[in-house]
Amino acid sequence: MYYCLTCNKIHQHDMSAEKIFESGYILVNDTKVPLGICKAEDSKKKKRKLQFNKLFSSFNPLIIKNS
Repeated sequence: MYYCLTCNKIHQHDMSAEKIFESGYILVNDTKVPLGICKAEDSKKKKRKLQFNKLFSSFNPLIIKNS
């Protein structure tokens, strides 16, 4: 198991982990639990980025150049 730094939850140690750090840990009931970052949070960030890009891809601002 590991503690996810982005969603602040404890996850089981499986393929859901994007990254589990070797040197960091948090104490839970006097037990050292490694720190990590889950893929679910990473995919949410990617989805928000795609939504942002889709929203502004058709945006053409008026550019005024000084002569």
